[in-house]
Parts: sequence; structure tokens; C-alpha cells
Amino acid sequence: MKQIMNVFGNRYNSVRTNDCDNGRFESFAANRRNLTRQFSIVDSFFHQRKEGERTRYPKYNFFLMAVGLILICLGVMSHMCNPYMLIFKWKLIFENGGEIFELWRTPPVDLYIKIFLFNVTNAEQYLEGTAEKMVFDEVGPYVYRELLSHENITFYDNGTLYTKPSHPLVFQAHLSAGHKEDDVFYLPNIALLSIAQVASKHNYLIRLPLNLLIRQTKTVPLEKQTARQFMFGYETTLTTLGNTFLPNWISFNKVGLIDRMYDFDNDFETFYTGVDDESLSGLYESYLGSPKLAQWEGDHCSNIRNASDGTKFKSFIKDEEQLLFFRKSMCRAQRMVQTGSNHEVDGLQATKFVFEENALDNGQIDARNKCFCRKGQCLARGLIDVTDCYYGFPIALSYPHFHDSDPSLLTKVIGLHPNESLHSSFFMINATMLQLPRGLRNRFLFYLKYLRIFDRIMYFLLLVGGSLLLLYAVIRVALSVSLSLTSNNISRKNKKISKSERCAENRRHSLLKNNSSKLEKGSVQEREHFLT
Repeated sequence: MKQIMNVFGNRYNSVRTNDCDNGRFESFAANRRNLTRQFSIVDSFFHQRKEGERTRYPKYNFFLMAVGLILICLGVMSHMCNPYMLIFKWKLIFENGGEIFELWRTPPVDLYIKIFLFNVTNAEQYLEGTAEKMVFDEVGPYVYRELLSHENITFYDNGTLYTKPSHPLVFQAHLSAGHKEDDVFYLPNIALLSIAQVASKHNYLIRLPLNLLIRQTKTVPLEKQTARQFMFGYETTLTTLGNTFLPNWISFNKVGLIDRMYDFDNDFETFYTGVDDESLSGLYESYLGSPKLAQWEGDHCSNIRNASDGTKFKSFIKDEEQLLFFRKSMCRAQRMVQTGSNHEVDGLQATKFVFEENALDNGQIDARNKCFCRKGQCLARGLIDVTDCYYGFPIALSYPHFHDSDPSLLTKVIGLHPNESLHSSFFMINATMLQLPRGLRNRFLFYLKYLRIFDRIMYFLLLVGGSLLLLYAVIRVALSVSLSLTSNNISRKNKKISKSERCAENRRHSLLKNNSSKLEKGSVQEREHFLT
């Protein structure tokens, strides 16, 4: 019995109480340390050691690192996607209520037209034949404000819109340097010259009554007229007769040069909205239902597609890119080229565009312009025959004072003095001009200048801010790891001391228990002996 109890006690002690004596406790602790997760920098983002234990909860380090990475990604995306261009493209598309569309439909810019007339100072002598050349005297300017607008707009599903143009002119006396519309000069009789030109193509029965009427009324090619009569026309017997004998020729009862140039009553136009290509918004898709002008042959001379009417030019212009400009009064689309010089206009950068060299050449220098010769007959360089654009009127267009024209033209008249700085045409293309209204100017300054600067600042702020947050998180983790390792070493030393004390306590407890068992066994034996 005693041996059995001793064996049981030894088995029990070997499992439960003799770990310290046999060195098993130390080996078990070592194995446990090897099996458990070790402390690391990555681990510090999710856990924090506290007195040798790990507590799981959200960490500021992880949050800062995540925010830093997000900011860096946003900075890279802003540089790649360019938010400024996204906003700019969105603004360019024409739609009802759109900001750029409303500016195009009714431009708030004051557009002024300066008209200079040439008074024939020797008209009587020239008509009598005593003077070989006409003598011109330039008078003006007569300034008119053009109230440009696009009316009756209809949007189509193919990315275009239909509109009827409106260009009424209002005389600005305070800007006309003292000139008045009732000033009288010797000027060409447009009605007589036009009727004579048209009648010359008809048979004798048509020409005879016209010739009799001209002789009876003593109408002459050069006559006294007011400035307004010459520009906007007045009722005459000739125009009334023209309506009677030539009903298919004209539908108006007065003939004025500017009045015919600005006659848009029956015109309609189609423009791109920018849905398919933002850069083309506000540019011509067709005029009078066709992308080509009927009076010219060949794409080079007749094409007006992608041209601007001056309200809005093409967007995202590249270096050396040419632009097209079309106005009905010009009877053609003019190509404009960059001069390579940039200018600052009201705080904004603008590029200077001019009409291409020899633009009014009729094939003499540039063979492509041969199609501007009407019915195979070419005028001198610098003149373009626009008879078919003005109801058969014998009219040719040129630059002022025959600038950039055949020098022989200047030998036929007296008083013209071409000057490139005064008589050449150019455009400063950007979103603003010197006379933009304050509110509109500030708006364009924000879109084209400040928003672009803000975009760059935001890009650098995102990158720098994200990098700083990420760096701060890494430094914070590094310091946390250093402090944790130090505290862990101290904790291990304390654990060694506590383990040795615990083993000594266990040994004392075992000895006391063994002694108690022996005493108890001895008492039992004595009791049995007494009973026996």
C-alpha cells in the first residue's frame, strides 16, 4: 500500500509539481516564446505592447500612413488627369444654360465697327473726262456698335445646333470723331453700277428701257450722297425699276453697301456644340445648309467647316496651327496663322494671329488660290471678285488702301497710302480683351489664370502633404519599436526573477505537503496499533 502511494505520488509530482526541479518549466517557456508572434514594425501598426501583452485597437500610425498614401495618390491622379482641363472641357460644351454657351449666344462684349469712306474730290472733272485718275480722300471713322447674337437656337442630336444670326448696327456718334451720318460726299452710285452690270447680260428689250431711264434721270456713276445713304441705301427710281423688270434679281427697294453686307434676314447656320469634340464648340458645321460656299469651287476656296464667326475660336490651339475665320461680308473663309509672338492682354497671355500671306492672291503666287478666279477671269493680286455674293453687284474686296496688293493698282488712283501697321488685320486670341465687362473679365481671369495656378498648387500640396504624413507615421513607428524593445528586455528580466521565486515557492509547498502526508500516515499507523 505504501509503495503504491509512493508511486502515485511520484507520478503526480512529475506531472504537476516537479517542473522546476526537472528544468521543464524553462524549456516550456522557451518553446512558448518561439511559437508566439514576435514584435515587428508592421505589427506596431496594428498592436501595441503593454507590459508584455498585445492589445488590438485602431492605431494613429496606421491612420496617418493611410491618409498619406491617399494624398500621394490624389496628387499623382491630379497631375495625370488635370482637373483644370476637365473643368475647362466641361465648360466648353454648348447646352441650354451653359456658361460658355450663353456667352456665345449673346456676347456681352462691346463689338465696334469702324467704317472709313473715300470721298472722290475730283468727281466732276473725272466724269467730264478732264481728270485721268480719281483722287480719294479718306474720311471717318463712322463707328457702329454691332449687337451680335444668335437667335432661334435648336439643338440637334448629332452634336450640332441650328441658329439664325443677327447683326444689327447702332451708330455711335460719340466715338465717330465728330463725323455724322448726314455728311455729304461724292461717292459711287451703287444702284446705277449694279443695275448696269446685271442688265448688260440681258437682251436688248431689257436694256433699252433702263438706258432711257438712266439718261432721263441724269443718273451718274459718281454722285453726292450722305454717308448713311451710301452705307445703308435709299429708295431710287432705278431700284424700283429693277424690282419691276428683274423680279428675280433683288427683293429689296434700296441698295447700300453696308446694308447688303449685313443682310442676314434669310440666313441660317449650324455650329458644333462640342459634345463629340470640345475644341470645336462654337465653330461652323455648315452655312445655308452646306459646309461649302456655292460661289467657289474646290475645298480650299469654298470650305467654311470648322471656321469661327469671331465669337469663339477653336480651343486647345497647338503651335503652328492655322485657324479659319468666316464672315458673310468677306464671301470666303480666311486662314489665320500664328506670328510666333505672345502678348499680355489685361493680365492674360494671348497669341497674335494674322491673315496668311497673299491671302487675296488669285493664283499668281499661290496656285491653291486659283479657285478664287470668277468664271476663269482673275483680278489683280489683292482683289477678290465677290460679285456672286452681292446679287451680281460689280464689287471686289481688298485690304484698306490696297495693302498687300499688286502695286499697279496704286497707279490707277491718287490718295491711297497703304500702311501695314494701320491696314493689316490681326487677332489676339484668348478669353479676354481690354474692354471686357468687369464681371466677365474676373470670371475669365479665374478660369484661365487663377484656376490653373490653383491646380498646380493643389498638386504640390497633395504630394508634399502626403509624403510628410507618411514620413511622420514611419518615424512614429520607429520610435515606438525602439521603446517597446527596451521595455520588453526589462520585462523579461523581471519574468526570470519571478519564475525563480515561483519555483522556490513550489518546492516549499511540495515539502510541506510531503511532511503533512507523512505525519498523517504516522497518525493512522499509531491509531491502528492502539486499536490492535
